[in-house]
Formats: sequence, structure tokens, C-alpha cells
Amino acid sequence: MNKKMLGVNVLPLVVMLHQARRWWTLRKLRSHWRQEQKFAKRYRQHKWARGVFNIEWNYWLLKISARAKQEQGVI
Repeated sequence: MNKKMLGVNVLPLVVMLHQARRWWTLRKLRSHWRQEQKFAKRYRQHKWARGVFNIEWNYWLLKISARAKQEQGVI
């Protein structure tokens, strides 16, 4: 199954690129979660912001995003 191009095995390169893409996507999802939590922490004491920054909603949105990326084959 190992294909060679110009004397180099291509399969390890493809695996490495897929891992890098997976790592980069997970990094972006984690970064998004951290930014939401920092923003929510700053405005938690305000009454008007309590309904807007819902941890369950943010977690649900992150879970849906991760599931979509998983179905696309990115993760």
C-alpha cells in the first residue's frame, strides 16, 4: 500500500498532514471555548449578561461544532 513518489513514501506524509490538520482544528475549537469563557467571566457580575453567557449553551455549541468536524473527517 506504500506509494512512492520520487523515491519517497507518500503515506507517512499524508498521515502527518492529516494529524496536523486535526491538531489545528482542535486548537481552534479550544481557543474559541477559552475566549467565550474569558468574556463570560468579565461580564458575569452584570445582571443583563447572566442570561446571555450560558455555559451549557456554549458547551452544546462546541460539541455540535466538534461533531460536524468529525463527520467531515477533519478530526
